[in-house]
Amino acid sequence: MSPTWWFTNNTNETGTMSSDNEASNTTSPRPDTFDIIDLSPATVFTNTTYTFQAQATNQSIIQEIMVHYWYNETAQTDLTLCFHEGVWDASIIFAPNATCFWYLFYIRDSTGAWNEGAQHKVSIMLDGGDGE
Repeated sequence: MSPTWWFTNNTNETGTMSSDNEASNTTSPRPDTFDIIDLSPATVFTNTTYTFQAQATNQSIIQEIMVHYWYNETAQTDLTLCFHEGVWDASIIFAPNATCFWYLFYIRDSTGAWNEGAQHKVSIMLDGGDGE
């Protein structure tokens, strides 16, 4: 089962309250929430390409999703995911000696705040050609 990450962002929404004698503006916090569903595979049976994929609920408050990843002892890399047909995705090509890698998503919401998801580890298995 794919992990789901839940985020809450507090934004301010100004409302007007009135009585018979006066009108006043009040500011109250309004949480905006979204879920990120990671569709990326946990194990890869190849040694070439991997595609990060995520779906989001309440898509209207998400401005950008980036993936931060690293493997073996390589430098850490950031990659912006593209959005099309309801899915955010981006692909990378592994180095020939990669055996596993780690990644996490960063999500920028409509307020400009960045939210960090959980870290995930992916095993890279050489495809032995047995169809499994």
